[in-house]
Amino acid sequence: MQILKKKLSVLKSLVKETVIYGLSYSLVRVLNFILLTPFLTTLFRDTKGFLSIHADIYFYIALGIAFLTYRMETAYFRFAKEDDFKNKIFIQASQFIWLSCAAFVLLVYVFNSQLNAILKFPNLESHILLAVWIIILDVICSLPFAKLRFDGKAKEYAIIKVLSVLLNLLFVFLFLYFLPKWSSEFSYFKKDGNAILYFLLLANLLGSLFSFLYLYKEWKSIFTKPNWSGFSKIVDYIWPLIIVTIAYTINQYGSTSFLKYLLPGTAIENFNYSADFNAAFRLAVIMSIFVTAFNYAAEPFFFRHQKDLDAKSKYAQVSSYFTIACCVILISTCLFRDLAATLFLSGYSGSIHLISILLLSNYFVGLASNFSTWYKLTDRTLNSAMISIISLLLTFGLSIWLIPKYGVDASAWILLICNIFIAVCSYLQGQKHYPIDYPLIRILGYLTVSLILVVSLPLLINFMHLNFILASLIKFCAIGAFLWISLTIEEKSKLKTE
Repeated sequence: MQILKKKLSVLKSLVKETVIYGLSYSLVRVLNFILLTPFLTTLFRDTKGFLSIHADIYFYIALGIAFLTYRMETAYFRFAKEDDFKNKIFIQASQFIWLSCAAFVLLVYVFNSQLNAILKFPNLESHILLAVWIIILDVICSLPFAKLRFDGKAKEYAIIKVLSVLLNLLFVFLFLYFLPKWSSEFSYFKKDGNAILYFLLLANLLGSLFSFLYLYKEWKSIFTKPNWSGFSKIVDYIWPLIIVTIAYTINQYGSTSFLKYLLPGTAIENFNYSADFNAAFRLAVIMSIFVTAFNYAAEPFFFRHQKDLDAKSKYAQVSSYFTIACCVILISTCLFRDLAATLFLSGYSGSIHLISILLLSNYFVGLASNFSTWYKLTDRTLNSAMISIISLLLTFGLSIWLIPKYGVDASAWILLICNIFIAVCSYLQGQKHYPIDYPLIRILGYLTVSLILVVSLPLLINFMHLNFILASLIKFCAIGAFLWISLTIEEKSKLKTE
């Protein structure tokens, strides 16, 4: 009984941290979903292609952040508790990142025009420079944020993130809603896709600048004489993770770029053609929000409990609850997708049928993260890099083959296939190097039942010709029943293992 209470306490701790990090790091995505998505789809309605350009620029921002952070956060979690590194890893990693950022800025300023041409943007050199400074500030802040997470300062972390997000939103609405209402001089902001995009980036930059300044007390300590002793060990650990992160970013967020280059039209025509897909992708981000929040809490959680005698059983149990939560999100979003499309995607419903595929894809991202615990805990990061390289080649191959034939819809299916592939490979490799008895039957059972509900319940409601209120009541009951039954199964399973 005492062991059971201890396990429940650990799980409650993980749930608490997931909630805190979800309300901080993921808040920007929540607010984008609730506030900015309908606002932007309305603003870009006359220039729909700029919604895709917006997604494409943020893909490159994510790619720049993925490269320049060098996964130093994970290295910090890994080495900060070792005597040889705990007093110097933060300074070493931060100095390396600052030097890399300086070189990156110089290169972009020198080759800005050429970069704009390669990316096929319509004269967005000034936008690229804003994006670069967003990358730089976010990268520099990454390690101070990781330090806060490792030190258990979740509330301070949350405060900084929340204030940064609120400032970002404040400037967005100031530039694109209030200024055009207050003065006719700014009315063109609401009609010019180029201007809308510029001020969206500027608002983001100002929010990132706030985080950078707020974290001054964290990063000011790095300006000391360099001491690179032992840094090669850190490099050996992180370089495969860099490949993993870059591959992940391209796989998850590169769809618009693939469509831009592989659809038969010009770049502008392809941006216009993929606008509905990007709108559907924004709706499916609700699953990604939870997965991101979970990963931010889970990574330090896994390292902290690595040496516990029951660590593996904890990791297995976490995967079950993670799946249940994701299935509830899947069922809820799919059953109410028409309502969500009306509220958030008015005028962009051409790819609404892809929502379930995109949600499933995001779920398998999280499941792969669960199954990938082994490579971080056993320092076998090279194995994960190989999986990522193969998945990236699979994405490129399928995109070149399928997008010219099947268009936008192919992107969603390619994303799902690649994420399933990563999850399966991560599981198989994990069972070889760090075997964990994951409850695969229950996981697959929850997923299967949720898919059956998603497909059959709308058919049943249509067959019975129910009105909106009765249909919604049945949907809520189905979601509640699924959650209650699955949690009951998990509780009984825990009692059996004690």
